[in-house]
Amino acid sequence: MESVKKLTKITIILVFIAFAGQFVYINIILPSPFRNELKTCINNSQKLNDSMAVKIAEELCFDVYPHFN
Repeated sequence: MESVKKLTKITIILVFIAFAGQFVYINIILPSPFRNELKTCINNSQKLNDSMAVKIAEELCFDVYPHFN
């Protein structure tokens, strides 16, 4: 019975570590280069003269980089 409780605790800890690692990878490590590209895209879209064209260009930027919506 003791070994089952110990195995359960170890399994829960490993699952928690796996989810924490996945969260860090998806939300911190993976998007960092894309964040810079999104900022560049937004800056380029704001250089347009027409306000509607700016809005459309910004939406296209967010379509290319959907992680940051």
